[in-house]
Amino acid sequence: MKIHQIDLRNIKSTLIVTYCGRSGSYLFSNLMDSHPEVLSCPPESLHHAIANIIDILSNFVKNPASFTVAKFIDNLTSKHPLLFKETNKDVPDDTGCGPKETNYGVEKNAFKSILMELLYCHFKKYPNSLLVSDVFSLIHWGYALAQGRQLVSTTPIICWQRHIVVLNGNGSQYIKHLVNPIFIT
Repeated sequence: MKIHQIDLRNIKSTLIVTYCGRSGSYLFSNLMDSHPEVLSCPPESLHHAIANIIDILSNFVKNPASFTVAKFIDNLTSKHPLLFKETNKDVPDDTGCGPKETNYGVEKNAFKSILMELLYCHFKKYPNSLLVSDVFSLIHWGYALAQGRQLVSTTPIICWQRHIVVLNGNGSQYIKHLVNPIFIT
């Protein structure tokens, strides 16, 4: 699929896989990630994604003259270092005893380059319009394309691996900012 064919707003739904100990949520997420119509990122990489995106967008709304695509992408990638091979080495293990070995992530520069192209195409379709859901979609499309995944749908499903409990306040944020959210435990 070519980047110009991607519309960040054409997401069928967002599956939010929440944590319930020993329930198979990691297995389910991994199975979903291998599907050619599903966009997914590693579980630990996007824990505070919605809050981070809202923060970044609100800073640019407060000072629109400071917005450039390059600055936006730099802010976005700095808030989500666990997406990248170069910066996900210090992930603490589940016991808190030290870093665990990780073998996931994409090359940061490749990801940033893809995001740049996706955003330029987005702004041609939707001038001066960037929603939280657009940025969430952008991250997932960028990750999939940086992995070299072959996706077959122009209206994919996003599978967000939220392997922590979704608190009451977060749930309403997800409903407000994500496309057709479906919670799965």
